[in-house]
Amino acid sequence: MVIATREFSDLCVRVSQAYGFEDARIAVVPHPLGSTPIGELEGWADAVVDHVASSFLAGGG
Repeated sequence: MVIATREFSDLCVRVSQAYGFEDARIAVVPHPLGSTPIGELEGWADAVVDHVASSFLAGGG
């Protein structure tokens, strides 16, 4: 599981594929992280947590 911002999601896909992980699970959140207020980051995390949890529970690669 990779959690990436939109700015880097294409890079994550390309690198995953280059290393043979064509089905890599990638959760995408808005960009940027560094200058975003904590409350907004928490909202982004809330929006993606179910996807991340289900990816871990699904097993596989």
